[in-house]
Amino acid sequence: MDISFNTSVKKSDHALSAPPLKNTPVDITWVKENIPSVIIYKDFDTQDLKFTQTRILNRRVIQNFDVRILKNEVYHPNKNAFTVSQKILSILLNSNVRRGSLATIAEYLPIIQQNIQSLVDQNLPVQFVLPTLPHKKQNPITTGHTIDFVDLGEYLCLQQLKNIVSSISKVYIHGAKIILIPDGITLAHLFARNDISSVISYKEKLSRIIDELRMNNMIEIHDLEDIIVSDNRFHRIKNEIKKILEYLKNEDSDVSKGIMILKKAMLFNIPVEHSLEEHIKLMQLPFPLGLKGIEDKIEYAALEYVSILLTLRKLNLISNAYPQAIRASVHCKNTANIPLNLINDSTQIFPYNGIPVVKKLKFERNGNIRTSTTILRLFEIYKYSNATEVYIEGQKEPFYYEIDSLQA
Repeated sequence: MDISFNTSVKKSDHALSAPPLKNTPVDITWVKENIPSVIIYKDFDTQDLKFTQTRILNRRVIQNFDVRILKNEVYHPNKNAFTVSQKILSILLNSNVRRGSLATIAEYLPIIQQNIQSLVDQNLPVQFVLPTLPHKKQNPITTGHTIDFVDLGEYLCLQQLKNIVSSISKVYIHGAKIILIPDGITLAHLFARNDISSVISYKEKLSRIIDELRMNNMIEIHDLEDIIVSDNRFHRIKNEIKKILEYLKNEDSDVSKGIMILKKAMLFNIPVEHSLEEHIKLMQLPFPLGLKGIEDKIEYAALEYVSILLTLRKLNLISNAYPQAIRASVHCKNTANIPLNLINDSTQIFPYNGIPVVKKLKFERNGNIRTSTTILRLFEIYKYSNATEVYIEGQKEPFYYEIDSLQA
C-alpha cells in the first residue's frame, strides 16, 4: 500500500507539543504535511520477494550498437484536443508518455494546461524540468555495473525523451525542450560512495549519447548541485528539517511508518561491500534486521534523503532556477508534475536502477526495441533459464540482456 500520512493537525497531538526549533524557517506541521509530496513508496516485505539461485549466464558479443535501431516515434494528440495547449497536454497524458494513473494528477491538470498556455501565448518553447539520471545504482542487487557505465537503458530513455519533444514539435511551431537535472553529486554520499568523478563521468557519457542521437536542441543537462550551491540557506535548513524528522519518527506513527517503508526501500539503493548472494540473504531477514552496522547506514540514508528532498521543496530551488519550466517527474505523485515513462508504459524500474532486458520474440514481431525492452533488477534475471548477457566487443560489462519470453 502507499504511504499514507495523516496531515490533519490537532492541538492534542503529542508530536506537535514538542518545542519549536530556534530560528528555523520550518516547523513540525510543515514537515508532516509535505513528506507525502516528496516521497512515495509502496509498502512491501522483503521476505516475500522471490529470489533465484545466481549462476553464470549465457553470453554473446556484438560488434557495436547501431543507434539507427532506435526508432523515432510520434505520439499523437487526442482527437478532442483543439487548441495548441490542449494538444500538448494530451500528448503528455498519452499512456505511452504518462507514468502512473491519470487520476493521481487529475486535479492538477488545469494548472498544468494554464502553464503550457502561458508559454504558448509568449511564443516560447515549452520547457520541462526533469530530475533524473544520477548514475548507475551501486547496490549489488540492482545493476552489477560500475557507476558511470551506460547501457541500452540510457539510450532508450533518451530516445523516449526525444520522441516526446518531437511529438510536441509536430503540434507547436516553437517546439519543446527537456532540462535534465541529475542529482548524482548531491546524493553521492548516500548512493555512490562519494565517487564524484565517476558521477561526473556518467553525466558526460549521457551528453555524448545526446549528441549521438542528435538531440542537442531538445535536451540540456544541468546538475542539481550547481543549483543547490547558489543558495547558502540549503544546508542550514536541511539540518533543521532532519532534526524534526528524527523527532517525528519516534513520536508520530504516520511518519514512523513512512520512514520504515523508506528504510526497506534503501535495501535496494545504498551501496554495500558484500556480494549479490549475501545481499539476498540479508533481504530475506525480517525487518528490522537486527544488524547495527547496516541498520545505522539504512536509517542515515533514509533520513538524509527525505531531508534533502524536503529542503528542495521548501526553498523551491528547481522552480526558482527555471521559473517558466513545467515540472516533470519520474514518479506519479499527487502534485502538479507531469509523470513521464522513461522507457515505456510497462516498465516501472528506472534505467539507472536496473538492467535492460530485451524480449527477443517481441522484438522479432514488432521491430521496436523500446517497447520490447523492460528494466529489471539484476537479481530478477536469474529466473529466466534462457537469459543471455549481450556485450559490445571490447566492453567488460553487459550492454543489455536477452530473454526468449514475451513477458518479463
